[in-house]
Amino acid sequence: MKADSNTLTKIRRNVISLLGGDFLNKVSTFLVYAMLARHADAYRLGQLSLGLMLLYTFQVFAASGLPIEISRNVARRPNGARRLLIHGYIAVLVPAFLATIAMVLFSHLMGFGDSTTRLILILSFAILPCALATIAEAVIRGREKMHLIVLANAPGNCGMVIAAYIVLSLGFGVSAIGLVIVVAKIITFVCLHCIQFRQPPTNRKCHRIRLAFAWRMLRRSLVFLGSDSVIVIWSSLDALLLSVFATEREIGLLGASFQLLQPTRMFYQCLGHSCFPALCSAAMVSREQVAILSHVLIGFLLRLCIPATVTIWVVAGDALATIYGNEDFRAGAIALRILSLTLLLDIVCTVLGRSLWAMSQEKVVLKAVVINLMISLVIGIVLISRFGLIGAAVSVLLSSALNVFQHCYYFYRVTRHFSIWSELIAILPAALAMMLVVVCAPAYLYLNLLLALIVYFVFAFPKQWYSVLRLGSSRHKAT
Repeated sequence: MKADSNTLTKIRRNVISLLGGDFLNKVSTFLVYAMLARHADAYRLGQLSLGLMLLYTFQVFAASGLPIEISRNVARRPNGARRLLIHGYIAVLVPAFLATIAMVLFSHLMGFGDSTTRLILILSFAILPCALATIAEAVIRGREKMHLIVLANAPGNCGMVIAAYIVLSLGFGVSAIGLVIVVAKIITFVCLHCIQFRQPPTNRKCHRIRLAFAWRMLRRSLVFLGSDSVIVIWSSLDALLLSVFATEREIGLLGASFQLLQPTRMFYQCLGHSCFPALCSAAMVSREQVAILSHVLIGFLLRLCIPATVTIWVVAGDALATIYGNEDFRAGAIALRILSLTLLLDIVCTVLGRSLWAMSQEKVVLKAVVINLMISLVIGIVLISRFGLIGAAVSVLLSSALNVFQHCYYFYRVTRHFSIWSELIAILPAALAMMLVVVCAPAYLYLNLLLALIVYFVFAFPKQWYSVLRLGSSRHKAT
């Protein structure tokens, strides 16, 4: 059986729209990193990396799992979108306030330096607008109007880059960058809110504010909060352990390496958000339909992530030194190469995790991520305390492998379908040919890489090349 072509077309369109919004977010953050790296050292970059990591961590607690709950409900009942938006705002207020206090207290308990603590305090004021913005984005994703996210993200992100350039040119430090980020998050939320309320309400109940309804939404979303909070703690675990066993310099190198993986991870995240409404619709038909759609998506991602991983592996050292304009960042090349291997693993969890959510298996996902966090904590303490930055990279890789194993096991147990091995076998010849060209071709390294990518895409997408050649032949005959 095959997945519905209309569904795949809609997912592709939504992915492109979400990529535009996420592209603005990631590129603007990356540009701020790059500008700061040219005006300061790895220590200051580590401060900003640590502050933003804590902001995104506590932002997840502030959202309390509501975005997933809201997106799923909007996908199933689009007429209630306005009501879910208003009550989502109400439900997120108390968790956002508590998350702000917790972020400030955490910085004092960890005993960071005065300048680092001051930056974290400034960034904590961005938690509430970030949480409100995630609610608005969840409604947009549920309605599958992803192009609106691009429009809403543009003003705040463009303003953040321009303002960051100005404050750094005037000689201000990392605290001023924190203020710029807070203002940018507020502007983004205002734009998202205004775009949402331009849509006419389709349900008269949307004007009635019921605190009991908001409380029920928050209570139902707690299982998603459990999964999201464990995932964000897991993703931040290695940087936190580095702050204990190493210095801000190692945190800066780890953060710089993760930034170079963001384009590929951004694509994964966009595809996950885009396919979630379709997976929810498929789950209303049968679990077999969810399995079919999941296998198609994983196969597509596999074909794209292999060349991305090989490219990052080859250019790791030069990319870090060139992009950040500082030879000191070349020290993170080994860590970046190790982290690039996680791109091959994370695609499975991106799709299967949302597939399990679509089938109302939130508790299964929560169980998997809790087990993963506990084991990752032990692995991280052992490796990071002995090997520092390299230990952190290896810890991330091992944790990703464990996460993939658990998601595959639970997905098969729920659906009784898992045929991804056929996709792996189909891609294997193209991957082997690409690696053979990189290793054995008697030419310069980057020329090898270019030739290897051409060889890979010829072998990995034979049907697409055949269609292009056939179309060209038919046009030639017609002329």
